[in-house]
Amino acid sequence: MTISIEQAQVILMPFLERIEISIANAIEEYNKIDIQTRSKFKKRTKASIINDFMAFNAAKELEGLPGVLFSHNRQRFSVFLDNEFQLMFKKLDCRLRPSNIQTLQVFQIENQIQTPLPDMPSPVTHIYAGYVWNDLQTAIKDIYLTCPNGKYNEWELKISAVKSPQVSPAEALTSSASDSQTRRVFPKETDNSDE
Repeated sequence: MTISIEQAQVILMPFLERIEISIANAIEEYNKIDIQTRSKFKKRTKASIINDFMAFNAAKELEGLPGVLFSHNRQRFSVFLDNEFQLMFKKLDCRLRPSNIQTLQVFQIENQIQTPLPDMPSPVTHIYAGYVWNDLQTAIKDIYLTCPNGKYNEWELKISAVKSPQVSPAEALTSSASDSQTRRVFPKETDNSDE
């Protein structure tokens, strides 16, 4: 059972600003890494580093607030909010979906199947807090909360139109080029004017 977007907005309101700060600060921290070092990262490495920063920031921002519990179960950091939500941090694609390896755990989360964790509330609605890159992957376009439901989202809640520090365009081009799986080779044009 999922909570409607209207109910979610009421329950999550006290946490939204701190969630947004956790994500925006993670991008800022990532941008402080030397650009030559960042240019060597593949997309998944970049996303993992930012995810670790988001988790660290969220623990700091949300610690001590009423109704907040943290879980580090099975290498997955999540935040339980008001005994109603299990929130996980992710990079989101243009459809506002995370790119996950489809494990049993991911299947259960994305299909709202309850798998109680020790000392954590259940049942809860699973949600993602995540960022969407702009087209050049040089800055955050937006930050959202999404509620997955199978292959689609039950709802999406935009929590900001972020003006975050930009990633260097050179880094974006370098990491995009190194991540492409299909490389096209074109024959060199020859000068046939002597023939």
